[in-house]
Amino acid sequence: MSRLVTVAVSVIALLAAQAPALARRLGPLPPQANVPTGPTQCVFGAWQRWEGGAVRVMAAPDDKSALLGTLPAPDQTRDYPVYLDVIGTAPGWLHIAHASDAQNEQAGHPHREVYAGEGWVSSDTVKIGVQSARGYLLPDAASPRIVDLGDRWLTEVYRIGEIRGCSGDWVLLTYHDDSDVRDMMTFGTAWFRGICAIYETTCDRKSVDTPE
Repeated sequence: MSRLVTVAVSVIALLAAQAPALARRLGPLPPQANVPTGPTQCVFGAWQRWEGGAVRVMAAPDDKSALLGTLPAPDQTRDYPVYLDVIGTAPGWLHIAHASDAQNEQAGHPHREVYAGEGWVSSDTVKIGVQSARGYLLPDAASPRIVDLGDRWLTEVYRIGEIRGCSGDWVLLTYHDDSDVRDMMTFGTAWFRGICAIYETTCDRKSVDTPE
């Protein structure tokens, strides 16, 4: 048996031996919210992610549909991202409108062409902030709570992944934690309220986690 094969077998054996202890530490997997299989409608503000290149805006939630325009590639020398409204979702896609780079122009940056009409973009190209510690199985605060971060917002503890659905003032999000700061699952999918559409600061509003 070659040295490489021997090392590989040893690593697999070590991982297998550690699996029961890891499972005990993590405990049972928490429930995950189901992702809608069809379109959803809503209205909330968001911004184009800083990571990645220019974003293609399509006529329909389909890569083969007509290209309507683009959101420009993120520019780290600018003060603000491109802001936009999300007005609906479809699996893997977000329906957007009113994209604007006006804040950068007001700050003295050169004009950029930004497609401002309605269209569809990939769901991994848009981001929001979440000023809530609680995620639910359904877009209803009476449904099972599947994540509770105490007095810390989701934005503070986890990296927010993709927007997967929306309903009224609720947004279905994926999230994950790179730092292992909590002894809990490091990823999940849940419904959240308390959406903040401002990249550079927090939103001044009453907490949605505070009982009326």
